[in-house]
Amino acid sequence: MRTIPLCFCVATLLSGIQPALAASFDCAKAQSKIEKVLCGDDELNQADSELDELYFGLRKSLSKAAAEQLKKDQLNWLKERERCARDSNISACLRRVYSERITALHALEASGKAGQDTLATLVLTSKGLGKLNRDTILSHDLLERELPGYSVRELTAAGNEREARFEVYRQDKLVLALYPDSTSGKVTRIIIDDNNVVGPGGVKLGTPFETVSQQSQGQLLDCEAGADELRGLVVCWFARTSTVRYAFEPVDWTGPVGDLPPRSVLRQARVVKMLWVGEE
Repeated sequence: MRTIPLCFCVATLLSGIQPALAASFDCAKAQSKIEKVLCGDDELNQADSELDELYFGLRKSLSKAAAEQLKKDQLNWLKERERCARDSNISACLRRVYSERITALHALEASGKAGQDTLATLVLTSKGLGKLNRDTILSHDLLERELPGYSVRELTAAGNEREARFEVYRQDKLVLALYPDSTSGKVTRIIIDDNNVVGPGGVKLGTPFETVSQQSQGQLLDCEAGADELRGLVVCWFARTSTVRYAFEPVDWTGPVGDLPPRSVLRQARVVKMLWVGEE
């Protein structure tokens, strides 16, 4: 008989949310789709154990207020995980949500100030960057509130500026740029220029192409030549998580602009920018 230690028992502490699994679940009694997939997949079993250890380790190190915020974040994540039951590929969906949550918790752990440090915000997932997502209406005040410790500059579409955007800096170094929709003001695109921002699977600036491609989980890595501010780069993404994209800079590539370099060249490339684009 196999059991899986889970961090999901915290959900029982709040009314109205029932987790699919108990703190120590007997897989012989698995009933729901999520339960059965988790019990039948060794990789997901391991990911769940890692998440459990990270979550409870962080809670022990936090102040009461920060621990409560972490609990709320975990419950929100649980809701997202349960939506995988409606996905056509439950295993792939679970791998994605577990990978993203583990990446976020590792970033919190590394910050040493979980629930308070802005590094907790600068985690890129398929949903967006921290609390910034496709429903966020961008403003200078909102960004300063969500990114304390960073400076924000607002650029309007005039003169040499083709698009309005907000640029976020740390000690005069550009960290990221956010582009609002011209009508709604909602964020449509985020371009990341700082290697302290962590993406899915721990990918960040400097990660080799081969490392990114190995996270495919059976998906094809689609690539295209970059345009505009990404001109000269190669932009790649996975079909199931196409909102997150990686821009690679080919090494010693002298081919025509707009052409993709061969795989042998891409193998030597590293991530120089990460992007999030709103779902089309």
